[in-house]
Amino acid sequence: MRSVPRAPVAMISRSPPPALNPVLTVGRQIEEVLERHTALTGAALRRARARALDAVGILGRGTPPREYPFQLSGGLKQRVMIAAAPPPTRGAHRRRADHGAGRHHPAQILDLLVKLQSEPRWRSLLITHDLGIVARMAQRVAVM
Repeated sequence: MRSVPRAPVAMISRSPPPALNPVLTVGRQIEEVLERHTALTGAALRRARARALDAVGILGRGTPPREYPFQLSGGLKQRVMIAAAPPPTRGAHRRRADHGAGRHHPAQILDLLVKLQSEPRWRSLLITHDLGIVARMAQRVAVM
């Protein structure tokens, strides 16, 4: 384990509602993670929050930072959880998804994770029973 680099870890659940605080806006929840893992404050903190939302493709949807989790679809909630992951997502390239109906197909979330895996400090561990996802995403597999 000593050879494994130490880095912040985040869990992105398939069912995000229990992981998001229902009384805080999604923007505030992202800011809390940034405050814990960086020294950002004020305008720099808000810019980092905007970059995080932009990195997961939901910034252009309207005013997600001011919305509460119950106002978002399940796919947007998963994107918020990805945006709130500790800083490795900050440099991710923008990815636009179809936000017309606010619905996100699970394949779009997987596309986003594939894109984020190209980031130098981003690593992911997927726990799934879907062998199609395993075939598409995995570089190494462990069976439990």
